Amino acid sequence: MTKLGLCGILFLMILVSLFIEKDMKIKDLIDAFKTTTLTLGGLLILLGTAATFGYVLTLNQIPEKLCSAVLGLTANPILILLLVNIVLLIAGCFMEAIAAIVIFAPILLPLVNAAGISNLAFGIIMCVNLVIGTLTPPFGLNLFVASSVSDVKVQDIIKNAVPYIFAAVIVLLLITYVPQISEFLPEYIKTGF
Repeated sequence: MTKLGLCGILFLMILVSLFIEKDMKIKDLIDAFKTTTLTLGGLLILLGTAATFGYVLTLNQIPEKLCSAVLGLTANPILILLLVNIVLLIAGCFMEAIAAIVIFAPILLPLVNAAGISNLAFGIIMCVNLVIGTLTPPFGLNLFVASSVSDVKVQDIIKNAVPYIFAAVIVLLLITYVPQISEFLPEYIKTGF
């Protein structure tokens, strides 16, 4: 199956859908390609813009300046991680996750490394922050997806999502301040079962 490759698997799936299962028609396939192209095109434009912005920030040494400014205020790792979490939670509320990762990872990584957090733990912290951001207003993408799928108003979904958001924030604090939680499984796999 690995020799077949992703394109071969996709091609086989299309053949099975069109000719064996017959649950898809050529018109459906064309519509799927159009939708995919539009979605991917918008995402690639966003990703390209974010990568360019990240490059400009790195070129102007903004991450290093930010790191030294924050470390000039405090060297306390708890406060630094709290600041990083706040920045990422706010970014997750307003930005798409891939763009936020491309923009904020090079800026915050030196700061987090100075606080003594590994790159793996930071990656997990960043992803959890941004996922929580997709559940919070004003631009919580998952809220709008849930609303369109369930035909329930976004306001009602927000009311029901609040306990889950609080639980997710508690999990975020646990993996932020107890990095062994997020590093346990990779270390276990690396050292062998």
